[in-house]
Amino acid sequence: MIDTRSSESQLVEFEPEIEQKLKQIHKEQREQREEKVKEKSKQEEMAANGNNDGAPRTIQDFSMPQFSSRQSCIIYPQLDAATSYEIKDYVINLLPKFSGDENQDASEHVDNFLDICGTQNIKGVSDEFIHLKLFPFSLTGDASTWFKTLPARSITSWTQLSSKFIQKFYTQSRTQRLRDHIFHFRQNKGEPLFQAWQRFKALIISCPHHQFLPWQLILYFNQRLSDECRHRLDATADGNILGKEPEQVTTIIENVVANSSQWDSRELNRNSAYEVSSSNEVVALSRKLDAMVTMLSKNAEPCGICAAQTHPTHHCPHSGTCPEVAKAPSKKLSILKYL
Repeated sequence: MIDTRSSESQLVEFEPEIEQKLKQIHKEQREQREEKVKEKSKQEEMAANGNNDGAPRTIQDFSMPQFSSRQSCIIYPQLDAATSYEIKDYVINLLPKFSGDENQDASEHVDNFLDICGTQNIKGVSDEFIHLKLFPFSLTGDASTWFKTLPARSITSWTQLSSKFIQKFYTQSRTQRLRDHIFHFRQNKGEPLFQAWQRFKALIISCPHHQFLPWQLILYFNQRLSDECRHRLDATADGNILGKEPEQVTTIIENVVANSSQWDSRELNRNSAYEVSSSNEVVALSRKLDAMVTMLSKNAEPCGICAAQTHPTHHCPHSGTCPEVAKAPSKKLSILKYL
């Protein structure tokens, strides 16, 4: 057997007092740990019963709500000890409100919120801090309830908070519906080119995660334009707009729209005015004809054969039975003189 112990080392003699002292220290430490566990359990039980001051509570006390400070779900960035800030009331009033209604756009709410926050510049306070501090004030109704139910100290950045908000209130069904609107985009009858382009861009903004490539968006827009608008774009692009790169096509469309928006709007107003004028002329002519027919019916002489006022004498169906009337010359009435 190999001896690994040095031959020069000597064993330390056993000291009973040191051993006993060590056991006593371990015992005290164990008792202290147990005491801390009991104290913590007692505090948790008192907190669960809503009794933090240790005083006994009655049944009526248990039936009433107890308000305690709720721990925020946000961990705010650290500020310097010398930094002080104040958020004005008018800033909170300017914030857009989001209640979680299905007709509201969560992405648009975040964009509008960031626009308002962009007007704030507090020395020593980061934009991250301002976004996290103000965003809860923009939530109402179900959205505010959702925010309050987030786990305590679970949000550490604005990116994390905005992502959770979008995931909660920007549903997959809304995404699919907007994607369908982009894919099946069509220019309305009589809609000017600039209005169609503006409406198409609004659809893209409302669904920033549409996942369509730039060339696909250009194709969806161009293929469902009217023949006149498509030919105009082709003529501007030297015959074939689809033969250009997506960035070039976008520039061409923007230039055409910027140049034609004023002309199209004027043409639209002129056509509308012409349609209203034509409609008024038709109504006026119809009234003249009605008045003329009424006047003729009042001035008509009764039939000399049957005494009826619904027809003149020479148009009487019984005129063949009276030879004198049959030989009488017929009177032709013309309504042109009344026009």
